Amino acid sequence: MIDRAIRFTVLALGILLLASPAAQARDSGRAQARSVQLLREALDDLDDVIVQIERMKPSRQQERALRKAVGARARLAEGLHGIAPLLPRTPGPKFEPEPPKRVAPSPMDSQRLDELLRRIADLSFSKDQLAYLEDAVRGRYFVTDQVRRVMRVFSFDADKVKAAVLMYPAVLDREDFYRAQDELSFESDRARLRDEVRRIDASGLRDPREAR
Repeated sequence: MIDRAIRFTVLALGILLLASPAAQARDSGRAQARSVQLLREALDDLDDVIVQIERMKPSRQQERALRKAVGARARLAEGLHGIAPLLPRTPGPKFEPEPPKRVAPSPMDSQRLDELLRRIADLSFSKDQLAYLEDAVRGRYFVTDQVRRVMRVFSFDADKVKAAVLMYPAVLDREDFYRAQDELSFESDRARLRDEVRRIDASGLRDPREAR
């Protein structure tokens, strides 16, 4: 055991010599990092040897070996502490967060739309129907055919125009919205709807398909 401690002391000091500043000048960054790793492993192993020597029966030889091992450990730790700051830092992998995935909005499902139509139809006055519709469209999306179904619930063209205008900002297929005019009986009402749509478009309202 004592001979092993002495040999380990010589080995540890040899590793320390290899990791000296002069050797570092010749080594690449990877070799320098390897030297530090060897030093740390030697330090751990030397701690184990010291513990085993301490458990041996006391004697002059045991005391001398323990003193050498402890001294070697101190020099090894000092050398490790001295060269570690000189090593080039190896940059870690660059982390680039993934851009958030765009979730395409989807129109109201048929079951919810049927319920919306029923609730609107249950109201007696167009003023109340339009107020209910205004609340219902908030945060939801529709396609032109659904808008047309809602328009049919209203009795008068003027109210149909108002309903269509309320829903237009939430329409996903605006390129087909011209077909909503087919639900109107008079050209004057169709012209009013077109004017309202142009006014909304001119306000800079974004297409809901691009809003997320």
